[in-house]
Amino acid sequence: FTDDTMIRFQQKSDRSAILVIPKSGDYKRFGLQPLRMVRHSMDTNLVSIHYTTLRGGVVDGQLQFSARRQKRSGNVILQVHFVVPKKRARKPKKKLAEDLVSTLLNSITRSIQTEVRQLLIRKGQGIKISKHAKEAA
Repeated sequence: FTDDTMIRFQQKSDRSAILVIPKSGDYKRFGLQPLRMVRHSMDTNLVSIHYTTLRGGVVDGQLQFSARRQKRSGNVILQVHFVVPKKRARKPKKKLAEDLVSTLLNSITRSIQTEVRQLLIRKGQGIKISKHAKEAA
């Protein structure tokens, strides 16, 4: 959930999700875009998830998320793509599509940073607790 454009992605189950997009619904309110996972692949250095839009939404297309770890440096490269068919599709405005991709990418980045920070704090607390337990024994 982000404050700047208020686009929200919520996974409803293992295979479906919903995008809440501002100013795209009735009377310029929030529009709902149902999504269905069509592909999920995991490898040692690559994770890829593809969602396709379902009927009843505001746009047509596919959302593709991928995270790839570089072998040499160990850095992770995140990518988000929004692909819209050329023919017979409800196409979003260019600004909306750009905001959607950048907002989702920023949200994923912040979520990863938060989880890593929490993991490091938990590991640090575990070390302190184990040192204290050894001193008490």
